[in-house]
Parts: sequence; structure tokens; C-alpha cells
Amino acid sequence: MSNATKYWGVLCQTCSGPIAFDTRPYNRSGLGSANTKPGAIRCGLDHNHIYFPRDFRFFPSDGPITDATMQENRAAYEGVNASSKPASDLDPALWSGVRSA
Repeated sequence: MSNATKYWGVLCQTCSGPIAFDTRPYNRSGLGSANTKPGAIRCGLDHNHIYFPRDFRFFPSDGPITDATMQENRAAYEGVNASSKPASDLDPALWSGVRSA
């Protein structure tokens, strides 16, 4: 049995390097959930791929992944994929002046 920490994220489609966004238990809402749109994620070796909610999972890592690294991963994901946030997570001020048909 391994004492490896479990992380929430994706494994790079090219190099299988871990791209962690959170630890177990999963505390962040939205990222990788069923209502998240596909988005681009770049690994530490600059491999860039589009990932879907089904690509996110828990994976073990024998080496620690720091909170700062996971925060950077979340910020990079949200910066590149700003439109991937579910509407319920967006600031209501962004909806001012929007009219429904």
C-alpha cells in the first residue's frame, strides 16, 4: 500500500505528467465537474491539450505537489479558459445590462 498523496487533476496526454488542481478530499467546485466546458491545459513540459470533464480524476503522486503549484494550475486554467466557468460561478455584475429574449 502506498502512502502517496492523492491529487485531483489530469495527466498530460503526451508525457503523462501530473497536472494537479486539488488534493483529496476534493474541495474545489467547478474545475473538472460535469458542467465545466472543455478547456486547454499546459503541463510543465509545455504540452498543451484540450481536456474534458471526464479526463479529470484522482491520481497518486509519491512526490509532493505544493499548494502554490496547484493554485498556479487553477489560475492558468481559468486565465486561458475564462469562458469555461459555469454561469453560476460568474460574478453577477457581469450580467448587468444583459437582457433575455
